[in-house]
Amino acid sequence: MHKRTIYLFLILMLSVFQVKAQSLAIELSDSKFINAKNIAYLECVIILCLLVYLIIVLKKRKSRQKELAFLKSETTNTTWEKAQLKTELGDLKAQNGKLEEELNLIRLKEETQLKELVPEEPSNVNTIEWQIDKPEIIKQPEHFYTKYADLIDGFSVAELVEEENNETIFEIRLQSLNKASFKVSENPASQKYALTNADYFLQKTCMYDVVPFGQIITEKEGQLSLSGGKWEIIEPAKISFK
Repeated sequence: MHKRTIYLFLILMLSVFQVKAQSLAIELSDSKFINAKNIAYLECVIILCLLVYLIIVLKKRKSRQKELAFLKSETTNTTWEKAQLKTELGDLKAQNGKLEEELNLIRLKEETQLKELVPEEPSNVNTIEWQIDKPEIIKQPEHFYTKYADLIDGFSVAELVEEENNETIFEIRLQSLNKASFKVSENPASQKYALTNADYFLQKTCMYDVVPFGQIITEKEGQLSLSGGKWEIIEPAKISFK
């Protein structure tokens, strides 16, 4: 529609120009420079200028049409992306609702299982019977005795006894599950037995400055640490004699 209008306008302008040119030619027919040939040249130049103008106008119009089409495409894409995002958001909300329902079901199931595992509090009579039937807690002995350090750097757990006798030279006292202290027994018979071979019985476990004799006195208890099946000597006992 726009092209047809431009073409009609161009033809109209050429017709007007031709009429004006012919009138001018009649009036100036006596002139040396203005004649039919020069007017024809002038018409060609004007037509050429009009064609160039028309081409420029059409190019600008085409460029604007491309820009408009691009903007419409971008608008369409943006609208589609918005619709897609709304759809995805709705899907996420639906999934979130399902997850919350599943989580609530899991919590309810865990609470039910926990209630089943935890017994109800018994009545007074049942409590008394339960306390009677409850086994007594066996206390672990706090003292052990042993003859000598049967290992190079400690006492073997298998050689410890709970009762003292005349050959148990060392007394071990528990401080915790893996710590203990030891000293020479105060039993005179045990001390006499130790002095029969002091180097063998006392040298690996005790520190002393004189030749062993008489009564053995523990000045400072030695320290032990449980390592597997062995009470390892961490610090020897310090003894003296009188």
